Amino acid sequence: MSQQTISQPLISHATESHSTGSQEETLDRISRGAFVRVVAVDGGDAIARRLDDLGLRVGVEVEVIRQAPLGDPTVFELHGYQLCLRRTESQRVRVSPSAPSSSEINKAGAAS
Repeated sequence: MSQQTISQPLISHATESHSTGSQEETLDRISRGAFVRVVAVDGGDAIARRLDDLGLRVGVEVEVIRQAPLGDPTVFELHGYQLCLRRTESQRVRVSPSAPSSSEINKAGAAS
């Protein structure tokens, strides 16, 4: 059997238009309660494809819900469901700050 080497990523979620001057971070560095928007998902391997399957795509809004006591894993909310990721997975997701959507504002108002 021969081993294949992947020279280019199979999945490239990065876009040229994301350099708007906003601060980019990786998802693992975002504080609890913050809202961010996905700018890119790095990598072209099975993990990057799985993150795509789970809905982590360019433009998706994500809220950081909670972190384990030692900071790993972290629970995120996107597309109306909660997703738990390890730090190694969330490090692949580049995000920029985002204001909460109107549905998130309504949800927070209903909870209080």
